[in-house]
Amino acid sequence: MTYTADEFGLYLALAIHGGTQVDFIDEDALLNSTVMAGYKVVFVTQPNLPKAGIQGLAAWSKAGGRLVM
Repeated sequence: MTYTADEFGLYLALAIHGGTQVDFIDEDALLNSTVMAGYKVVFVTQPNLPKAGIQGLAAWSKAGGRLVM
């Protein structure tokens, strides 16, 4: 199975079968606390996240966000 197929499977499980609103966040958004404040849960599907993105996610998670990797 490829990375894209795994990502699509997660999308299907959450959006189609789970009825959950799904959005895709780019790496730049991870650095913007105002943008990230609009999210309760983030699933990280990218295999190679830049250090700055990891730091942004860590700060968001410490502020109460739920991070799933």
